Amino acid sequence: NPPFGSFPLFVEMQMICSCCKKILRRGQTAFQKKGFIDVFCSKNCLFQMFPTNKTLPKTCHQCQKVILQPLDLIMAAVDIKGTMKDFCSVACLASFKSNAASRQSPQPVCSICKNNRCTMVSNSLRPSTLPGTLSTILV
Repeated sequence: NPPFGSFPLFVEMQMICSCCKKILRRGQTAFQKKGFIDVFCSKNCLFQMFPTNKTLPKTCHQCQKVILQPLDLIMAAVDIKGTMKDFCSVACLASFKSNAASRQSPQPVCSICKNNRCTMVSNSLRPSTLPGTLSTILV
């Protein structure tokens, strides 16, 4: 046994890239992700093991153009359910809205009150107990 205090203060260790398994040279910059023990020889190796969370580019719902600048993005609800779609400009949003309005089929008009907000619950009618009136029967 060597006497106390004769141990070297620093032990030479080899560092190996966790991705490509290359041995890192003394003095070479090593890359490491915060909170992980893995060491990498380059940013490329680091990003291979820990890909960046880049989002896919957005596409305009109307003209299909790729929206390159996040500040150009306009998100708007396109239906009654509130489905959100991306648009590249106010012009594309307006064009989509005008096309959507022309695509909608006209709603039937109530033959009794001449209003298009009525909902038909049945197509069967029968005389009610009161003479001269009709009541709707749910089928």
